[in-house]
Amino acid sequence: MSCEQLFLEELKKKGYRFTPQREIVLEIMHHLDKPASAEEIFAHVQEITKTVDKSTVYRTLDLLQEFGLVSVIDSGERGHLYEHLGTDKPHLHLACESCGKIFAVDQEAFLPFAEYLADTVGFEVSLQSTTIQGLCSACREKAHSVAVREQVLEETSSN
Repeated sequence: MSCEQLFLEELKKKGYRFTPQREIVLEIMHHLDKPASAEEIFAHVQEITKTVDKSTVYRTLDLLQEFGLVSVIDSGERGHLYEHLGTDKPHLHLACESCGKIFAVDQEAFLPFAEYLADTVGFEVSLQSTTIQGLCSACREKAHSVAVREQVLEETSSN
């Protein structure tokens, strides 16, 4: 089943219509090559038509997320980013706190930890919108290089 068909079916179940405005937002999500903020998506909508307001974009993104067609990534400083999943398998996101790069990771890798949380704490993790903050390898390397440099400078100045 196509993304559009799934969206249409889910809208009908909820008693909503498949409006041209919703169709434009979905079409834009199809063409994004990387996760984008609601503001960026709204800017793309405005390139097509000025008749869609920002609240319609936000509400459509909420519906797309609810129906599992869009994933929301908490990217830290950049806020929430939206990624089109379509009929793809949901995945987790790793967000670098330093450079902002987003990495997709198969959620299968997270399942043992999710099961551990469910069994020991009784907490069920929603894997639809899981974002793990940290440092990517490049930023970790930079941070390590800076720390080594600072240590050498400190040792040199104390001698």
